[in-house]
Amino acid sequence: VPGAGGAGADGADRGDAGAHEVPDDTSRKCLPAMTSEALHARSTSQFTPNDQYFRSQPQLRKIKAPEAWVMTDGHPDVVVAVIDVGVDLDHEDLKDAIWVNKNEIPNNKKDDDKNGFVDDVHGWNFVENTNDPEPQFTEGFQDVAVSHGTWIAGIIGARKNNGKGIAGLASGVTIMPIRAVDDLGKARSDHAVRAILYAAENGADII
Repeated sequence: VPGAGGAGADGADRGDAGAHEVPDDTSRKCLPAMTSEALHARSTSQFTPNDQYFRSQPQLRKIKAPEAWVMTDGHPDVVVAVIDVGVDLDHEDLKDAIWVNKNEIPNNKKDDDKNGFVDDVHGWNFVENTNDPEPQFTEGFQDVAVSHGTWIAGIIGARKNNGKGIAGLASGVTIMPIRAVDDLGKARSDHAVRAILYAAENGADII
């Protein structure tokens, strides 16, 4: 394991010198540098948000999310791609979390950033091949299916402490909506592959 100690490629003993290194930029975005004393002080406290349904989210307490929130909510520079049936871009708990492609000019029918997708301001729809990454409510749609992507996005990044809805686990991150599953909850492998490539090539840190 790189950075875990032992001998390096040149045969020199590295000991445990790399054991505490921050592994990548995503970690740095999420958790600012702190002294051990500051970390200990924060770990003994917790943050309880005022979201309407927070009391109905016992799993957050089980994983000690309120304790983690004292240190970080996540960071908007961390982009999480949600590849699913689509995400409601206007949802009151998510609208401020939605990714914006700043290199694309909305609705000018041009591929401004030359990434192969026209007007992909908030992601892409690989099912209908459009720039609308929301559920489409096509004929025969399944209620559970069309809501699923929004649920997942909410679990991840629903804005916290706004008196509404639920508390997202990482309410400070940015959500990149990508539709690769249809309104019946069915997906094609080629759509999934293209969705993953899109996320990776357009700045997603987590998929």
